[in-house]
Amino acid sequence: MKKIFWIVIIGSLFGAIFIFTRIVFSEQTKVNQNTNVTASVEQQEDGAETRSSSLSPDTLQEDIFEFNGEKTFTLRHSGEVTKTTAEDITTFIIPEGSISIVPLSYEGIIRHSLSVQQEEKIVIDGRDAVKIAGASAKDGTFFTYILLTEGNKLYEFQGSDTFLTKLVPETFHFLR
Repeated sequence: MKKIFWIVIIGSLFGAIFIFTRIVFSEQTKVNQNTNVTASVEQQEDGAETRSSSLSPDTLQEDIFEFNGEKTFTLRHSGEVTKTTAEDITTFIIPEGSISIVPLSYEGIIRHSLSVQQEEKIVIDGRDAVKIAGASAKDGTFFTYILLTEGNKLYEFQGSDTFLTKLVPETFHFLR
């Protein structure tokens, strides 16, 4: 009974973050006035969403991200960072996407939230990661995630194609 309670609590927390990031990306077009970056979301006929952004290399800034009071990683991105923390989930939201840091045990919840259609092994900062694409089990919306394990934490990357195929693999670096 206690195990079921915690599964429900953890599922609810993940669902809240999932909904929050969906709201952030729900606008049809977002423009960051300070960096001349445009990100857009296009709805395809099959219900899938395609996120894209146009980035100019001279507009990217490198930031150091802190987690639990420690400088944890760096990432190049185009604009403002918003950090949210709820229970044991920390999410950094940038114009191109989001990075959530969750307990490693959440991987099953994340994977079960999708009907996985494609899974690809990739390398980020010299570490093995996995890129997962599939439809939301809730409403069929198509999503792509990158999952990266570091210690007892799972880093979940979600966002534009540019974010997942270029910025994360090429500019994300752990500081430890």
